Amino acid sequence: MTERPLSDPQLVIRESVDAGEACDLISAMSDGEPALIERKMYYPYYHFDGDCSVPGLFGRRETQLTCLVDAVNGLGATTDRLPADHRQLNGAEKIGAQISNEDAARIARRTVTHRLTRRLRMIAPFGLTLEPKGVIYKGFWIVGSASVTVMVDSIT
Repeated sequence: MTERPLSDPQLVIRESVDAGEACDLISAMSDGEPALIERKMYYPYYHFDGDCSVPGLFGRRETQLTCLVDAVNGLGATTDRLPADHRQLNGAEKIGAQISNEDAARIARRTVTHRLTRRLRMIAPFGLTLEPKGVIYKGFWIVGSASVTVMVDSIT
């Protein structure tokens, strides 16, 4: 039998909730019933870092932000810079992307522009530069007890 070569490590958002905490949370929600991890999955997001030149009273100022685009349903959101680690993931753990890189870039630009417009309460040229950083994954556990099965986010 030949061994399958390992794929390149994937970028994964650093977890702040571990498997034990996920089980404890679900056990507490289900009146103390024991909870077990059924499986762990990694959800894909297209990751963009943005640099913006924003007009102000005393000239332009520079601001940075991160945009994630859900690679399955195409929803965009801005966020703080994300701590991340490289991790070896197998195909069974990863959910596949359903939208293209090009669609994700359009969604990211629209999301960041909308966010800046709302935050600054003005319509102005923002001098926006978006740098695609590839796909980043977010871990989730499927945790089950006798009465409930829940997906638990590994970040919050």
